[in-house]
Amino acid sequence: MDDTLFSPRRDIVFKMLFGSERSTDILTAFLKAILPLPGDEYAEVTILNPISLSDFPDDKTCILDVKVRTAKGRIIDVEIQVANEADLRERIVYYLAKM
Repeated sequence: MDDTLFSPRRDIVFKMLFGSERSTDILTAFLKAILPLPGDEYAEVTILNPISLSDFPDDKTCILDVKVRTAKGRIIDVEIQVANEADLRERIVYYLAKM
């Protein structure tokens, strides 16, 4: 991992860059660059609460890096993954189910 204090690979820096109301223009530009969605989808991008509380006592609470709603109501999860995690696929499916 990059040891630079302000590396966007650090969780707190990533969330400041892409998950802050002050930086929706950066988030919007990033989403436009990587997602093949119609341009009007980005007319309004709203950052949502990334925490999904569990429905049952034994369930896990789900905390996304950045949760976004587009102008047409599409919900997008923006995650950064710096380590090769064996359970990444399962975690992505779980996040999608919780969203």
